[in-house]
Amino acid sequence: MDKERFSGSVIVAMKGPPCCGKSYIAQQIAKDLKYRIIEQDDCIEELQSAVKNSSSTTTTTTTTKNLEYLHALSLDIVLQIALKQLQLGHRVIIDTSLHLQSYLERLLQLSISIAARLVIVECIPQDRYVWQQRHQDRYQKEGSVWYRPTTQEDFSMVKTSYKEWSDDDIPGISKLVVDATHLYKDLEIAMAVKYLASIQASQRMSMHQWDNDIWLNDKSGFWKVGNREGEDAEEEEDEKDDEDFHHHHFVLVNDGSIDDDEITCRGCSEPISSSNSSPPYYKCSGSECSLSLHQACAELLNKEFPILQIYSFPEKYRCNNCEYKDYDECPGCLFETNLRCKILPSVINHNCHQHLLCIKTCPISIAYEYKCKACGDLGKHVSYHCECGFAIHPNCALMPRTIKHKSHRHTLVLTSSPKFAELEEYFCNGCEEERNPNHWVYKCEKCEKYGREFVCHLYCKISRP
Repeated sequence: MDKERFSGSVIVAMKGPPCCGKSYIAQQIAKDLKYRIIEQDDCIEELQSAVKNSSSTTTTTTTTKNLEYLHALSLDIVLQIALKQLQLGHRVIIDTSLHLQSYLERLLQLSISIAARLVIVECIPQDRYVWQQRHQDRYQKEGSVWYRPTTQEDFSMVKTSYKEWSDDDIPGISKLVVDATHLYKDLEIAMAVKYLASIQASQRMSMHQWDNDIWLNDKSGFWKVGNREGEDAEEEEDEKDDEDFHHHHFVLVNDGSIDDDEITCRGCSEPISSSNSSPPYYKCSGSECSLSLHQACAELLNKEFPILQIYSFPEKYRCNNCEYKDYDECPGCLFETNLRCKILPSVINHNCHQHLLCIKTCPISIAYEYKCKACGDLGKHVSYHCECGFAIHPNCALMPRTIKHKSHRHTLVLTSSPKFAELEEYFCNGCEEERNPNHWVYKCEKCEKYGREFVCHLYCKISRP
């Protein structure tokens, strides 16, 4: 594979509609790969400021023609800066919308003139509600944006305008399609970009293909961030990766068969019965893991969990064969402590997800982050997850399955996807604020039978810690 590596100049060009998050992704790629980033928005702001200062005695108005001229002029400046950086031996990221085909043609001409690899990172906001919130945040921060879509048709029109022309038929371009509203792991996008920038032939792929195909099947590893020439090997060894640790994934054994008569529950240290009438129990699916738990010890069915509780460990337990001096640096010790102290369930069989949810505890040094599928907020360090990539906050996982809301007389049931007709906007009937239909809600099943709807946020009128 090393013989097929491309070691020349590289241009990474961002593509996507406004407020989708492409600038943030560009900055992360530049930081992880040590590329030089050139932002077209900075050039436009400087040009607008220069025009305003030079026209202090003359009233000026911003028209569509003026904006087009500023965009064209700023692109000229960006390309000149990029050319200079490439001639100095740097690899660059150009943060521009690429909303016009002529922009891509200019970039392609630049890449051909200096024999550089051109990689396009197309940012597509799949979650319209997250995208809409970003528009609102920018509007509140800056006071105005060039276009502020509000309805579903407006957002669809903006997305369509960036697909009026396609770069799929243009040879010599590598492309990565990214869901700009999805939370990816650290370095995940950067490694995919480095892969496209390093292979000899051009290739087009999505992050889904990268995660489920190339990442798993390509064993060369030259695309891994941290394998750059001249880096200190000891520094690479010191870096911790969440994938280096074993996290338990449980399966429920309910056939009454136990191969080992001496199998013991790790939670209570009591033996698990080997009789044919023995109750179901959990065991870790790892081939080299012997962890087994009584169903009651794993699920903690008899324990009540307060809403939005902040948890802490009263004692500390070490895992078997721990190689860490510090208890807080070992995921195994954190799991063992939670299991022995019975703070949180090790396994949750939730009605809102088709697979078992297993607790995942990570040290702070790993910087494990995820986007909670239940509420949409960022989560860190501890989650309930399964091997399909689903992850949620512990508090979201432990929310009561049914509640009584003061704004409704019937009992509400927790659900992940209420089956209502497609609407342009979705609102919470409890607080009357807009809600994201992709997140968990409480709904009234009794009203639903009669064609009525009462749905409220997961945390409607509840203060988050």
